[in-house]
Amino acid sequence: LLLTVSKNDGRLPENKADLFKELVDLYIFWSKNKSKGSLSAKSIRVFLAYIASSFTKNNRLYCDEKELLQMVSQAISDLEWTFSEDISCFEPHSIAQELSHTGILTRTYDGKRFSFSESTKGTHRQMQEYLTAYAILAQYSDEEYNSMSPIDIFEDKYGIRQWREVIIFITLMNNGRLRQEIVKRLILKAEKNPEDNYIYTNLLFDLIVNGADISLTDKHKIYDILFSEHITDQQIENIDLLVTSTNRSSSDFITYINDKFSKSVEAGDSEYGYAKAVIEASIALQQGVSPFKRA
Repeated sequence: LLLTVSKNDGRLPENKADLFKELVDLYIFWSKNKSKGSLSAKSIRVFLAYIASSFTKNNRLYCDEKELLQMVSQAISDLEWTFSEDISCFEPHSIAQELSHTGILTRTYDGKRFSFSESTKGTHRQMQEYLTAYAILAQYSDEEYNSMSPIDIFEDKYGIRQWREVIIFITLMNNGRLRQEIVKRLILKAEKNPEDNYIYTNLLFDLIVNGADISLTDKHKIYDILFSEHITDQQIENIDLLVTSTNRSSSDFITYINDKFSKSVEAGDSEYGYAKAVIEASIALQQGVSPFKRA
């Protein structure tokens, strides 16, 4: 996906939300150049977002042609105000054909179903998750979600795998107020339940590792919740990703943990020791040095 975008305009996106935005724009541009469809690029994007949001809301990866036509008709009813053309002039079947020409929503290998996942196993669902995030942010979902604030939509979904990716995409998009609201809500939930807060702490660290713009104060608060005493396997993997990346959060993270660990040693305890050990091991491996010597 990165090669597709970089080959087209000679640069790499800032984060994966930018990557998928450019991919969607590129695929729609290609499909409009190759086909005789008359839907605008905006309308194609709206339909794709609506269908993706419906898939995710109903925990689905596929639909058959009849179900797709029903979703197209429902999108026309729910979002009539947002289309730039007189959408009532278009038949649902012709709209569905134009959507499938994009290569974003395509028939599965058996030819009987439609999916964003590019395989019958649904192993690549990030396009669906990105478009769901876009639908929620732009209010291109169904009437229920469009009448709710995103923070209320996510309230019971932080522990659901496919929704976690949607939340990450949302925080990477250009909406600082919503991003801060999500981060502060997750921090509050993690602080209220310190004995069993892994759903929230893992997601918070995922946001940082993915490059979400979070204030240093909030990042440090997240590190305190995460690493003062305990650590999870997922967090070990994310520390390694953060330490070995060029993410601007990397150097601040290392400095902060080192400082906190030094102070804990002076106080006679070993807080932040697990995170410090993973940092040291990651650096050692990166330098080709045995991490056991460093340990």
